[in-house]
Amino acid sequence: MSSSREIISCFQEGRALLPGPPINVRVEQFIDDNTVRIGWTAPEKNSELVQWYRVFWRPIGSRDLMRNQTENPWFELQNLESDKMYEFVVKSGNHYGLSVFTDPLVVSLRGSSAHSTSLGNKLL
Repeated sequence: MSSSREIISCFQEGRALLPGPPINVRVEQFIDDNTVRIGWTAPEKNSELVQWYRVFWRPIGSRDLMRNQTENPWFELQNLESDKMYEFVVKSGNHYGLSVFTDPLVVSLRGSSAHSTSLGNKLL
């Protein structure tokens, strides 16, 4: 019984040290027809504990998910197909784990437009 309490206590301690999800995910710059820089603001919860961000993206309608990790509050995505729309989500992370996903950011390179949409985090 004692070990069960220790496990639960350890789990709850780690959860309390997780950062929240980034906020204000946006397109910072359309660099060219195939490159976009997205950015975000540090999370409100435990922003001082963020060690990295994980960026996930895919063309809309595709199941092929790509991801990368950065310590910066921005990420430049290259070699995108200009005739497709893309969904992006971001997580904050540290050695205790990862936050929940942000709401998806939908980007069209053709019209150089972006909008955020709340799909209940259905990207993944």
